[in-house]
Amino acid sequence: MKEIKSRLILKPGIDETNMFQIARSRRWSLYDIGNKNSEIYRHIWHSSDGGVEIHYVEDPLTGLNFVTLRGPGAESIEQDIRSSLPVWTYPEALGALRSSDGRDDRLYSAYAAALTAPTTEDEPLVEEMRRMSVDTDPGIRQAVVVATGYCPWPSLVEIVKHLEESDAVENVRDNARLLLEGLERNNT
Repeated sequence: MKEIKSRLILKPGIDETNMFQIARSRRWSLYDIGNKNSEIYRHIWHSSDGGVEIHYVEDPLTGLNFVTLRGPGAESIEQDIRSSLPVWTYPEALGALRSSDGRDDRLYSAYAAALTAPTTEDEPLVEEMRRMSVDTDPGIRQAVVVATGYCPWPSLVEIVKHLEESDAVENVRDNARLLLEGLERNNT
């Protein structure tokens, strides 16, 4: 499989129907069609010149849909998708996280921020995750663990370590431990 060159996080309401419309109009070749019974639901297309793989993924952990692009020429397809579909940018996702007041909005924007975050740590996102890690809702604290899996900055990993050691809910502690073990395995 080719290395991921780009990941675009689709905004709510954008799904496989939209991707099939774009694929048809761009003459992308459907390479692999998703199976709703599989753990991860995805479709794969090849660009009309065959150089780029376009993966549409429905992520069961975050509830977000996203597109990954692999191969030379991915930049032009990325720009095409960005101009055709609403996608999250990191500043938008971080702004949404800061202003969200409902639980679902908070979860979606936290995941969108983690999935669009830059490779270097950004203190405003770390601070938002730190706030979420002490929320009274264990689902919000659990979201910090999941988001850190997509954005394993050292400061976020430290927050997850604290959750593993001291969270009041066993499930949050267990999932934090599993994430930390997985990150450790991938670093060796």
